[in-house]
Amino acid sequence: MAKSIVSRFLGRTGIAALCAAVFTGAGFGIDLQIENNQCPDSFTITAINGTPNATVAIVWAQFPGLFIVPYGPCTGTPLGLDPGTITLVQTFSLDGNGFGYVDFTNVPPIACRGFVQLLDLGNCATSTVQTF
Repeated sequence: MAKSIVSRFLGRTGIAALCAAVFTGAGFGIDLQIENNQCPDSFTITAINGTPNATVAIVWAQFPGLFIVPYGPCTGTPLGLDPGTITLVQTFSLDGNGFGYVDFTNVPPIACRGFVQLLDLGNCATSTVQTF
């Protein structure tokens, strides 16, 4: 359903431009860093330049793609992740400077071959899509 709605309003050229912007994070505000990457043993996901004191969602998918957030405070926000494999990993809070991080350990090996993106629930900004 989301695909047909996007097609109707953007057309084929608009969809290509939207996918490129979502995948590269063009014009978006929150920065994602994957640090200390020893996946599947451990790694850290860090958010920088987010909305102060906001909640951030970590979203993972096995492949890149185009997923439109269907409900919640960021309804209609495009993510650069595959709608067939997209998963909300968890949410976490940013501090007063828009900074936060989550440490992961003993991660399922398949997660290390996927793609991850942050969604700032304070202003619906997204990070670039990154892989491990």
